[in-house]
Amino acid sequence: MIRIFKPKDIPKKLLKEGKEETKRLIDLFDHDEDYQKGIKKFEFNSKIYGHKKVKNALINAQHGKCCFCERKTEVGDVEHYRGKGGYQQSSTDIVIKPGYYWLAYDWSNLFFCCETCNRSYKRNYFPLANPDKRADGFLRNIEEENPLIINPQEEDPENYIEYLGFSARAIEGNSKGKETIERTGLNRPFLDENRRDSYEIIKELYLLSQDKSIPESKRFELEKIVRQCALPDKEYSLMIKCAIKHEFKY
Repeated sequence: MIRIFKPKDIPKKLLKEGKEETKRLIDLFDHDEDYQKGIKKFEFNSKIYGHKKVKNALINAQHGKCCFCERKTEVGDVEHYRGKGGYQQSSTDIVIKPGYYWLAYDWSNLFFCCETCNRSYKRNYFPLANPDKRADGFLRNIEEENPLIINPQEEDPENYIEYLGFSARAIEGNSKGKETIERTGLNRPFLDENRRDSYEIIKELYLLSQDKSIPESKRFELEKIVRQCALPDKEYSLMIKCAIKHEFKY
């Protein structure tokens, strides 16, 4: 998981049709208690927030990687950081409705996410440090919330998550790092296997780059390759960045 920098130019699909749909949803909420109580479900238009131009803009901003696990993928969803339909504070809670319906088409609330992170793990989870601060309507200020899942657009994941070898862990056991790792499945088995394979290959290159029996020019080239693997556009870049920092000792 790394910091994501989205383009300032918001896709026109969201600016026009997204704003119109947002107004419609707010009007429904204002005039119908059944929506306010979560009895009626809001209908969302995936052809707007999931439009090809919106999705491609996110994919490009994220270097073709999932916003959570950093796996390169051509198959994925437009994920809502704050759930549009409902939310859960914990896994034992029922899904509370309505969710953050007014953010369904908000550019700042959208990310590209692999199907596994989105559908099998994060789903409707959106825990807060203080649930009493939850914005339960569009007039409430979301800035008062303190989400326990990292927002990679607003926060640098490196402040909360590090890798020892190919396993993610919360830095000094911080709650935001722990919740993010758990809720997005960053240490799930299949993903661990993929990261391990990448880690072992790059580790071999690193060890060769430190081998004094190899010509200096060759070692320099190997070291350059290793450092390039930690660049933002590379798969599992935070893992490799941490590995270089720890000299691949784990």
